[in-house]
Amino acid sequence: MTMTAVEMADLPDSAHAYIEPGGAKGVDGRTSPRALRHLPYKTAAGDVDLELLAKALNAVKDTNLPRATQARVAVKLESVAARYARSERVEKYITREGGSWKVRAESGRVLGTHDSKAGATAQLAAVEAGKGDAKKAGAAVDWPVMPRPGGRRLSTWPGVRMPGGTSLYCT
Repeated sequence: MTMTAVEMADLPDSAHAYIEPGGAKGVDGRTSPRALRHLPYKTAAGDVDLELLAKALNAVKDTNLPRATQARVAVKLESVAARYARSERVEKYITREGGSWKVRAESGRVLGTHDSKAGATAQLAAVEAGKGDAKKAGAAVDWPVMPRPGGRRLSTWPGVRMPGGTSLYCT
């Protein structure tokens, strides 16, 4: 969303990636002078604006901030971008059906069923982490192989109900 200079000035401090020290908070709660506020990436409502986030990421190195500060701000903005990308993947591959959470492959096939969204998200993260290695090897990835205590390997997450209601363990 493109904002005018007036709209930018009206953004709360929390919409900016960095605020230089030395300013004073006005009665409206915003730092004054406004020039101390840098790299807006959120809307006035507090939602991440992808256009503003992209502009802020590209503009970090062009600011007059010290390099160490630029590095910290870049890490913050990259973290926000990663969280947004992760939430999009969660919405795409994790669904709630019949009281349980299902993790699906890109093909739509159910990879696992979980009682909690956290369990489904953990499986999705493991699948995504293993994808790069499997693609290099030319193998298909559906289930993560996780180390278990005692050296045994588990072909899926503990407590995951596989299609058909069974859990698969490898020894």
